[in-house]
Amino acid sequence: MTRAVVFCCALLLLASCGGDDADEAAPTSSAAAPDETTVTLGEAPSGEVVAITAEPCSLLTAEEVAAATGLAVTDAIPDSSTTCVFDLGAEAGVDIFITVDDGAGRMTSPSAVYADYAARVGDGSAEAIDGVGAGAFYDSGFRAIAVDAGGGRFFVVGVNGGYQALEQPRDALISLAENAVGRL
Repeated sequence: MTRAVVFCCALLLLASCGGDDADEAAPTSSAAAPDETTVTLGEAPSGEVVAITAEPCSLLTAEEVAAATGLAVTDAIPDSSTTCVFDLGAEAGVDIFITVDDGAGRMTSPSAVYADYAARVGDGSAEAIDGVGAGAFYDSGFRAIAVDAGGGRFFVVGVNGGYQALEQPRDALISLAENAVGRL
């Protein structure tokens, strides 16, 4: 099973445990132009979700991942057309992934993750992060940050694996998200 599939399964579990509001928080497409997408922290995105066409592995460098995490990157692996995994080696027991939204509207897309995290800010299970893109939310349980890069473009940067390393990756993920936004 690929790492992207494992991440998507975790997101499906999250969505199924989200209660009655989980479906209502999912972003929807509208006739609005991509530049009319508006986001207020704590609210789901409105407007059209636009596919990020950049290769996910081009949005971060191995050097940036190493600098943010303090761990050496052994490889950057395109895991699918929407996900890149930065392998931090077997001893670290974790890796960093970036997944971009392809605009297909799937339940596990970065825009859906963003909407879910935004909906959970009020109960304290997710945190709004200022200064990253048009909006960003961090979930410490999933060790991931969901980002609205503006213009209807969404991505997620997170940690796969156990807790051998990067138990508290918040600051590292914020730094990586800022780097990715700068390349979009």
